[in-house]
Amino acid sequence: MEKKNELGTLKVAEYAFEKLVKDAVDLTEGVETIAPGRNSISIREEERELVIEFSVIHRFGASMYFASQAVLSYLEENLKSLKLGRVIKITMRITGIRTKKVTKQNVEYSVEF
Repeated sequence: MEKKNELGTLKVAEYAFEKLVKDAVDLTEGVETIAPGRNSISIREEERELVIEFSVIHRFGASMYFASQAVLSYLEENLKSLKLGRVIKITMRITGIRTKKVTKQNVEYSVEF
């Protein structure tokens, strides 16, 4: 990802976004974790939009909605401060729930700013 301004070109590596996502998930104190063994974070630049999508596995018994909102709010706050000059769309996909019971999967929460 690159951002150009009067001072030059700033290059932001994908691992910086990955670190931000992992930090956001850590805020839930183990309620959600990045899906292990998968390439769970996808970052792509479109013409006027930066799209960040990632997958998590949710722990049974915690509120998917409240934990997801905490993660998305953290990401929004931190990415706004970068002033990337484009719309940022973040989609968090819950690919599974750690439980022995059959539960709803592939639930998505998104934020765009």
